[in-house]
Amino acid sequence: MDENHLYQEQQAKLTTLQSLLQPGEQLLWHGAPARGIRLRSVDWFFFPVLVVWLGFGIAMMIQAARLFLLLTVIPIFFILPALYLILNQYIGSAIKRMNSYYCITDQRVIIMEPNGVTVLPLYQLQVLELEHIHHGIGIIYFSGKIPHKWMGADYRLNDQRLAFWFIPDAANVHAILKSNIPQ
Repeated sequence: MDENHLYQEQQAKLTTLQSLLQPGEQLLWHGAPARGIRLRSVDWFFFPVLVVWLGFGIAMMIQAARLFLLLTVIPIFFILPALYLILNQYIGSAIKRMNSYYCITDQRVIIMEPNGVTVLPLYQLQVLELEHIHHGIGIIYFSGKIPHKWMGADYRLNDQRLAFWFIPDAANVHAILKSNIPQ
């Protein structure tokens, strides 16, 4: 996409966002998440494992087909889960973020996503967790951790928490949120 198209797209989202504001509500920050496939720290472990798992399933399928075995169905139980996780977690997330837009006002947090709009009053936000990714990009979670531990590592693959996903200048946005949450 060229920059003009991205600018027009962002302006359309901002117009939609402004129509959601209540009278007297002030816009403190707004922005879109980073585009493309993004990996969190946990993904640097799981993505290669998924690729190896998928490769193993494909190699089994090829070998079984060469031998004309009736067992060619078994590798599907390796291939389908790996494909589902890769497509859902990485490609699906990128597509969802491409059509998302975020906003902080003096009263609420607004998350516009392809499947609808989520509004969180600032006074209801209790846990704000900032996860730094790289080069200022980060994730701000609006709810507590979902406990998924394996060998002491947090492995939330398909994290369903409400969040600003992969936003530029995440530390600054986190500071804006923290300073506007009523104590």
